[in-house]
Amino acid sequence: MQDTYDYDWLSDLLNELNLSVSAAHVHGSLVGYLCAGGEMHARATLDEALSEEHDGMVAPATPVAHWIAIVLDEHDLELPDGTESELDGFAQATMQLLAQAEMRFELLLPDDLRDLSERSDALTQWCSGFLGGLGLGGFNQEKTLSKEAREGLRDLERIARTEIELDDDVEGNETALMELAEFAKVTALMLYLEIATMAAKAKPKKTALPAHKTLQ
Repeated sequence: MQDTYDYDWLSDLLNELNLSVSAAHVHGSLVGYLCAGGEMHARATLDEALSEEHDGMVAPATPVAHWIAIVLDEHDLELPDGTESELDGFAQATMQLLAQAEMRFELLLPDDLRDLSERSDALTQWCSGFLGGLGLGGFNQEKTLSKEAREGLRDLERIARTEIELDDDVEGNETALMELAEFAKVTALMLYLEIATMAAKAKPKKTALPAHKTLQ
């Protein structure tokens, strides 16, 4: 993720929008939505779709809403133009990182200077958002996933609904939290790849028309 799009940047933006949701939850929701192949609508796409609908033409079948309105289930959410472009750039950067083979993708969580309990709560919120984003993106084919991916998905569900317990072993807590975050990252990337591969295989193949025989 570019330095511009860090945890504090997204937290400040959400505060400006008066949205009482954490940056971790929003990032997790976006990643889950992208993994599921959810439709993305930039401002230009929205304007075009709304214009076509106004002119009496058939509107697109996909939901005409900005991605943050979709993943937060706030379809009436109004965004200033500048905010929309910032969020579009954030989503584009996230998509690029998910698709990169170098695994530069990272969960958007508070930095290591924050309190450990805050960071553990953020990880739980990220996983919860991710699972919700998968559903909102239309993914409902868990049985078609590999065994490893299914197990990873179930583990994310456990993290999302369980409060991470911390004890007096600060170093041990740090290590455990780092390992859980790394596990969530690897699982998200695995799901992104598997779902994208399944979607590609499901697309109907174009058949070439037979060449006309030349009359002799």
